[in-house]
Amino acid sequence: MPEYPLPIHPAADLLPLMTDTEYAELKQDIANTELRDNIVLWNDRILDGRHRIRALIELGINWKMHVDRYDEIEIPDPVAFVVSKNLQRRHLSSSQRAMVAAKAKGYYECEGKEAQREGGKKVGNGRKKVVANLPQPKKPEKKSRDKAAAAVGVSGKLVDAARKVRNDGVPELVKAVESGKVAVSAAAEVAKLPKAEQEQAVKTNTVKQKAAEVRSAKKEKKASEFNTTEATQQLFQVLKHEVNRWPEEHRHIAIHWIHQFTEKKMWL
Repeated sequence: MPEYPLPIHPAADLLPLMTDTEYAELKQDIANTELRDNIVLWNDRILDGRHRIRALIELGINWKMHVDRYDEIEIPDPVAFVVSKNLQRRHLSSSQRAMVAAKAKGYYECEGKEAQREGGKKVGNGRKKVVANLPQPKKPEKKSRDKAAAAVGVSGKLVDAARKVRNDGVPELVKAVESGKVAVSAAAEVAKLPKAEQEQAVKTNTVKQKAAEVRSAKKEKKASEFNTTEATQQLFQVLKHEVNRWPEEHRHIAIHWIHQFTEKKMWL
């Protein structure tokens, strides 16, 4: 891991590092021409340009002459800024963007918790919050998942799939999606399998086929399961139809026992 002259902002880690080939091409381009985009610092942390600052240092160029400095007022959402800048430079697939959003979701969640803690401190000294006659703060317009999804331009469902891959997938599976070799929807299905099977699927390039097998098995299992709720409703309707043919004075007793019978599933 290269050393940097300043701390890296967490948002900068949302996107995967360049490959050795990509970095070599960037460094050569800077050497042959000039730096196209300045390094972006956010409160003296590297928000955008960690590869560029490394290349400048290795080329013996004064990186301090190629920085733009910002703070939380000028860039209120570092995640959205990093994603926007990099989506312009890199041709990322929807699956790759979803993997970025899965990371961003965690960032937004931490950000929200920090805001809650800061809000709690303002109450102070164990005093109760007086809220009855005060206007209540508006709830966040979007949940962290939807906020992250909006930042990269994918659906919330795709972000859920990416979270599944990051949480349960083996490193090889995660890397395959991040590199654009595997669709995140297929990887999310394979992530449900034991780790050895996941590794084998990536190694043999059969993730798509494995995902299809997992989906097929799930459908077969669902079709074979007995739907108790639906059966209860059908049985109730049959019994009710029969009771309606009884004399009116006996119907209420019969209806009571039908309810007992169906609710407690006494036939099981």
